[in-house]
Amino acid sequence: MKLYVELPGVEKNDIQLNVTEGRAEVKAKNFYKVIDLPTRDVEFEKATANYKNGVLEVLIPKTKETVSEEKKKTIKIE
Repeated sequence: MKLYVELPGVEKNDIQLNVTEGRAEVKAKNFYKVIDLPTRDVEFEKATANYKNGVLEVLIPKTKETVSEEKKKTIKIE
């Protein structure tokens, strides 16, 4: 699953990204957005992010297992 968030004028170091089974949370200076994922069945531990030219790209692999309890991971932005 891929997410794209436009953050023009924001430095990479000012972005905080948290991913759980059900959503992604993006914080940056005056920007805050919670994005509900279409499924909770994702491998958030393997999520990656890349920030280039004002666009944050988040890749979250799907899993074949059903997730029962919510967990959270902060993703390092490349």
